[in-house]
Amino acid sequence: MTTGSASTEKQTLELSVSGLAFRGHGIARTSDGQVVFLPYAVPGDVVRARIVESKGDYLRGAIEQVEKPSADRVSPPCRHFGRCGGCQWLHLTDEAQLYWKAEILRDQLARLGGFRDVPLGPLVRPTDGLGYRTRAQLQVREAEGWYQFGFFAPASHRVVPVGTCPLLHPMLNEILEALARQRTPPLTKLVPSLHEVWLLASSRSNQSLLTLVGRPVERASLRHLFFVLRERVPHLAGLVLLGTDKIDRSQGGRSEPTPRFLDRFGDGHLTMQAGGYRFRVDAASFFQPSEAAAEALIQLVLEMAALEGNERVVDLYCGVGTFTVPLAQRAASVVAVEGNPRAARDAEFNLGSVGVREKARVLRMPVSRALEAHALGDEADIVVVDPPRLGLERAVLEGIAALQPRRIIYVSCDPSTLARDLKRLVQRGYELKHVRPLDLFPQTYHIESVSLLARSVQA
Repeated sequence: MTTGSASTEKQTLELSVSGLAFRGHGIARTSDGQVVFLPYAVPGDVVRARIVESKGDYLRGAIEQVEKPSADRVSPPCRHFGRCGGCQWLHLTDEAQLYWKAEILRDQLARLGGFRDVPLGPLVRPTDGLGYRTRAQLQVREAEGWYQFGFFAPASHRVVPVGTCPLLHPMLNEILEALARQRTPPLTKLVPSLHEVWLLASSRSNQSLLTLVGRPVERASLRHLFFVLRERVPHLAGLVLLGTDKIDRSQGGRSEPTPRFLDRFGDGHLTMQAGGYRFRVDAASFFQPSEAAAEALIQLVLEMAALEGNERVVDLYCGVGTFTVPLAQRAASVVAVEGNPRAARDAEFNLGSVGVREKARVLRMPVSRALEAHALGDEADIVVVDPPRLGLERAVLEGIAALQPRRIIYVSCDPSTLARDLKRLVQRGYELKHVRPLDLFPQTYHIESVSLLARSVQA
């Protein structure tokens, strides 16, 4: 049910919410059929909404009142929900989240990629919906001489302090609580100009790592903080201080060049366990949001690779070797590429720890440079690619096609760039065989997937 006229901007309308769009907003239509995007709406809701912006072919609205709540709407278990941008779907049932993530992926592939009959497998959620994140980056703000930790508000750089977060594993929340209790001397005196706090934990080895991102501090201050925190949080294995210069978040968290190492106490890395493998992960290296998430991805990549032992494999954006290590144990050879030198060093270590260094090598350079320089050889049987959210650069996509692999396995964290890249690969002689969605970030709109492409017989 809708009311209103053709000129709807700044009006208040009653709207029925029919679906969810990529990035999490609800979809409704005015009486004349114009689309309205509504943050925090749930399909099945009837809401009174204020139109806040007209974008020509669609409108943006804000809910003023939920007149009739959907059966899929629940009370969010966080008082910060709606103000904090850390999650978007904490007010949806788990069943609704899983359904709409699959539908949104299907829609993006159809509209942006032209894949009308998508071979979409059942969605995988490897963790519980709460307390699952063992890796997180929090923002820092100073207020009245104290630090507060939280996330950016939606569509802004204003920090919303949260104290603790229901999405974080208890080990991470314990570190945040210990930081907040640091009063003598205050953390603002020990570590001035603190910008971010990075948390990493292995729930399987019961160890955690705290990384502070800021400016250089007195070593005595860092040492004092480490031992105080260690008393409060016994699982804390290390405290690392990184510089803030040259941090580039455009690569989906895989900074290149990496933040500058300044100092540490204890370990500068953790050992994560996934899929029966142990991975050393540096404080500045990328890892999945949980060990269970990494395990699910490993399993899907190996299934799609279907290795028989004689294949030449290329692993692009390999990180710490999450896929490189299991692939190297099953293939004839693997060449991996990683532009983050600290992550590349981890990958080399992880290959050596399972005794497959003679079958695998890691190139420490950007993927585009490795392909342009023909550093991967002239051919490959299988290419595994796990790019940042921006997807594949044109040069990378052309370089992959030039290798003429029989199969391409594309691990994606963004359905829109995935759809674009799959379309381009199909135009270069590949057929989309299978897409498997994953929910590695429950309570958020983020949708991961693993896709398999095979070279067409005619190509």
